[in-house]
Amino acid sequence: MTQGIVIGATLDGHEWLTQLLTSITAVYPIAVVYDWELNAIKMCLFDEFVFLPQSTEVLDNALFDLCFKTYAGRSVSLSQYCTHFGMYLGKYRSDLLRNMSFPDITHKGDAVRFEGNWMEAYVAQEPDYVTLGNLPHSEVFVERFGRLNMVVENQWLRRWKGSWQWKEEWH
Repeated sequence: MTQGIVIGATLDGHEWLTQLLTSITAVYPIAVVYDWELNAIKMCLFDEFVFLPQSTEVLDNALFDLCFKTYAGRSVSLSQYCTHFGMYLGKYRSDLLRNMSFPDITHKGDAVRFEGNWMEAYVAQEPDYVTLGNLPHSEVFVERFGRLNMVVENQWLRRWKGSWQWKEEWH
């Protein structure tokens, strides 16, 4: 069984990607996909993989052994806010993904719009998935890498959210 880390990145997110890669000290292979979250997830690059968006930092790399060793063969949600696998954070199983249909994601609005209902379909295949932490909205806002970010964190991860509410231009 292959196990690895998949990072969803943008071409203009070099600083974010560098920050994330620097925070990962685990020995698992890493694949960087320059595309929207679901487009990266549907590639099924490993049998089991932890998906992280580029504007994430790993605070405790023990997370990867928990996902891949302790919970081998099971899906793991790394945030339940505001849905299962919130912000697409989690460990996915490619055997389940291959049974699913994926919407066409062409812009940020699509990624946000499909986050909830697509996750419901994924969770329906494995309702007893594991949950490790949560990343609810916070009142902490920090300017970083040229944008205002809502900062949310738990013992495992810190997310620098550039989008935390629906934007009119996403219609």
